[in-house]
Formats: sequence, structure tokens, C-alpha cells
Amino acid sequence: MFDCVNGIIFPLISIIVSSYMMKVKYQNIYLKLKYQHLSENDVLTDLRNRNSFEQILENKNYHPAYCIYIDVNGLHELNNKEGHMAGDEMLKYVARILAEYFEKAHCFRVGGDEFVAFLFHDDDKLQETITAIHHQAALKNYHLSLGYSKMTENKELKLLVKEAESMMYEEKMRYYQNNTSRQVR
Repeated sequence: MFDCVNGIIFPLISIIVSSYMMKVKYQNIYLKLKYQHLSENDVLTDLRNRNSFEQILENKNYHPAYCIYIDVNGLHELNNKEGHMAGDEMLKYVARILAEYFEKAHCFRVGGDEFVAFLFHDDDKLQETITAIHHQAALKNYHLSLGYSKMTENKELKLLVKEAESMMYEEKMRYYQNNTSRQVR
């Protein structure tokens, strides 16, 4: 009888315990990866989020050729007129456009209606790309303000972003001056 317990029951208990421990281990790995994804990616757009963007700004080895700063015009008005679900759809659509024209891994949602994309090759067709992005947004009657800055040898990444943001705000001002029913936010 004792040999039966030693030969069958204990190995069976060992298999059950080992299986349970492996399950817990894989669940922990899955949860860790899920939490990491959530900490680095925007839940609504699935682009990288502000946390990822801030880490990039501190990375001295991150050398894009261009920074493109994008603001979605009229989000507040759309939210008030048609509801937040319509505003969310607008943001998701813009995110898909950016991921289509720039590598998704280098696209960030940095604020409510602001996005940043980095381009890592010299693009002599950047103006054409910007025009295409405006066109894609206009298909849904969305309006974007875009600014960009080119990296130079002595320029820091934060300055590159600041220059692109400044150009975007200039375009946003022009947009709202030409659309007097809307006001700059």
C-alpha cells in the first residue's frame, strides 16, 4: 500500500502542483507584458503615449531626421456637438493616418489632441506627405495643424520638438483666423 502511495499519489500531486505553478508563472509574464504595454501606449489610439515620448526625449541615442507635431483642430467643438464618442473616433482616425505615413513605433499621442511623429530618413517628399495627411483628414471633414522641424548636427531633440510645435501653433493660428466661428484653444 505504501508503495502505491509513493509510486502514484505523490507523483500525481507533484504534477498538479507543477502545472499550477507554471500557470501562475505564465500569468505573471502575461500581466507584466500587458502592464508594460499599457504604460507605454495610449489606450484609445494604440500609438505610443506621453510616457514613451518623455523617455525618448531623454534618450541621447535617438536621432530622427524630422519631428512632425500635429494638433487636431476642432476636437472640443466636435465633443460638444456630437459627443465624446465622435471625438474619440476622430482621434483614432488621425492616429491611423499617422501610423500609415510614419512608422507606428515613432508616433506618439502626447496630449488630448496632440500627436508627435519622428521620421528617421531624410525625406525630400515630406511636403507631399503632409499634404496627403491633410487630404486624408479632410475626407472625414477633420482639420489638422502640422509643424515640422529638421534635425541638424548640433540640435538637441527637445529643441527639434519645440521648433515643430511652434510651427504647428502658427498653422493653428492661421486655421482659426480663417475659420472665425472657431477660437484658438
